Amino acid sequence: MSRKAIFLSGAGSYDPGNLLYSQDIDEVGSITYVGKSKQNGTWQLTKMVDSSGDLAITYASINNNATKTTYLSAWTDRLTLTYSDIAET
Repeated sequence: MSRKAIFLSGAGSYDPGNLLYSQDIDEVGSITYVGKSKQNGTWQLTKMVDSSGDLAITYASINNNATKTTYLSAWTDRLTLTYSDIAET
């Protein structure tokens, strides 16, 4: 599997620990899930729902899914995670 590094602009100076690696993409009907993790093991999943041309984007992380301590467990359960606005993750 290839991994694409994404530097978060505004995150300060370049630090490899701030890189998110896009690891997985899954499309289920009108919903797209994108899984990312950092080198330190923190993770974030993005859920994009396309409803009649309107795109709703929500996020899941360990902050709103405390029992999912690894990227693998989060990605496995992506359909049942709690997703919320980015400010809540």
